[in-house]
Amino acid sequence: MKKVIVIFLFIIATFSMGFAPQQPIPAFANTLPDRVLRFGIGDTFYNFNGENFEIRLFGEKTDSVATYIDPYHNRAMIYVGMLLDAFDAWPEWACGRVFTLNRRDGAVTLEREVVLPDGLGMATNENTPQNLWFIPLRYVAYAFNAEVTWDEENQAVYIRMDW
Repeated sequence: MKKVIVIFLFIIATFSMGFAPQQPIPAFANTLPDRVLRFGIGDTFYNFNGENFEIRLFGEKTDSVATYIDPYHNRAMIYVGMLLDAFDAWPEWACGRVFTLNRRDGAVTLEREVVLPDGLGMATNENTPQNLWFIPLRYVAYAFNAEVTWDEENQAVYIRMDW
């Protein structure tokens, strides 16, 4: 009887872990400290150290917040709400055109529809569902001294943070 219970518990434990697909981790991630963010193109969630965090808009799951590639600047664009959550940051808005992302270790300010230096794209809310703000992920990551890696095969951006 004990053998049957042990087998039964093993089966339950195995199935309770779920069958969510594992996110591919690039080789560089094995040498990192404990902070790796992953943003997949078309995803409505981000991954932090192997755990997914879904972003909802007004409490609802929606594709409106999915990370995408800006066709004009070829940059991964991320919804501000997802960025705030992933970077543990808080916003400041000015006149609906200027956005400042604040963290305990600094801040970065972007103005809507103004091209960023070094061809890193521009913040925009034009042609986005519900006028949501999207920001070039690489620009913000660089502003906070993070390492950015593009995984072409999996269409994902990895950010290594030492903060």
